[in-house]
Parts: sequence; structure tokens; C-alpha cells
Amino acid sequence: MWVDNIGGDFVLSPTMPRRGRVVLLSSGIGITPHVAMLRALLDDREALDRVVVVHVVRAADRAVYGDVLAAVREAGARVESVVSTEAASGLSELWLCGELGVPWDEATHYFVSGAPGFVSTTVRAVRQADPTTALRRWRVHTDAFTGY
Repeated sequence: MWVDNIGGDFVLSPTMPRRGRVVLLSSGIGITPHVAMLRALLDDREALDRVVVVHVVRAADRAVYGDVLAAVREAGARVESVVSTEAASGLSELWLCGELGVPWDEATHYFVSGAPGFVSTTVRAVRQADPTTALRRWRVHTDAFTGY
């Protein structure tokens, strides 16, 4: 067997947080790929002050990976846990701008993961909230899956 590099669009380079803000937006079990990214950053002892994590669940008892979220918060990341059936269908431009303060700088990368409806609604809101992504579409990374 021969293994080359990690590939695809939904890959967080370890240097990304040094070059610009990284925003991880997920709903439900869509947090799983983000957790892998966060664990890698923790293992590499990267500074997480430019990392924002938003995890949306429909009910508080559906929250997962609390230990990882606590660790990245302690390492400097901003972590928002949102309990909302409405937001689980997708974050709005108003929420992104009001609660998170989007847009930031032109080096910000957004990683959106979850059910297809959450991903498409949230990506549309990200593009409205941060118009610089219209010309730099590669800054919005998606991972839509049913997973349920």
C-alpha cells in the first residue's frame, strides 16, 4: 500500500489558523470531522485564538464531544454551543453577523458540516455575511452528509 497526502476540500491545514481565522460551523453529528481537526491542532500545540467553533444541536441532550470543546476553549478558541431546532436547519446571516461578528478578514476560512439542509442554508448565509467569499469561493469548505 502506498499513501500520499491528505486530499479533498474539507481538510484543515495546520498552518491555516496562523494565516487567518478558521470558523467551524456544524450541526448534530456534523461536528465529527471538526473534532478530528481540533484534536490535530491540540496535538500540534497550535494557538487556537483564531479558531471559532459553533456546534448546533436540536436538544441539549444531543450535544457531543464536550471534552474536546472544553479543551479547545481552554486553548484559546471561541466555542459556541447552540441549542435550537431552528438553527439546526441552518444558521442565518443575521446570526452570523450578530452573534459571531462575521465578516472578519479576507483570510478567514469557513468549514460547514452537517445535514445537507444545514450546510446549504449556512453556506448561503456565510456568503451573504462575508461577501469576500464570492470571489474567493475556496474559503468556504463543505461536508454534507445524512449520517443519521
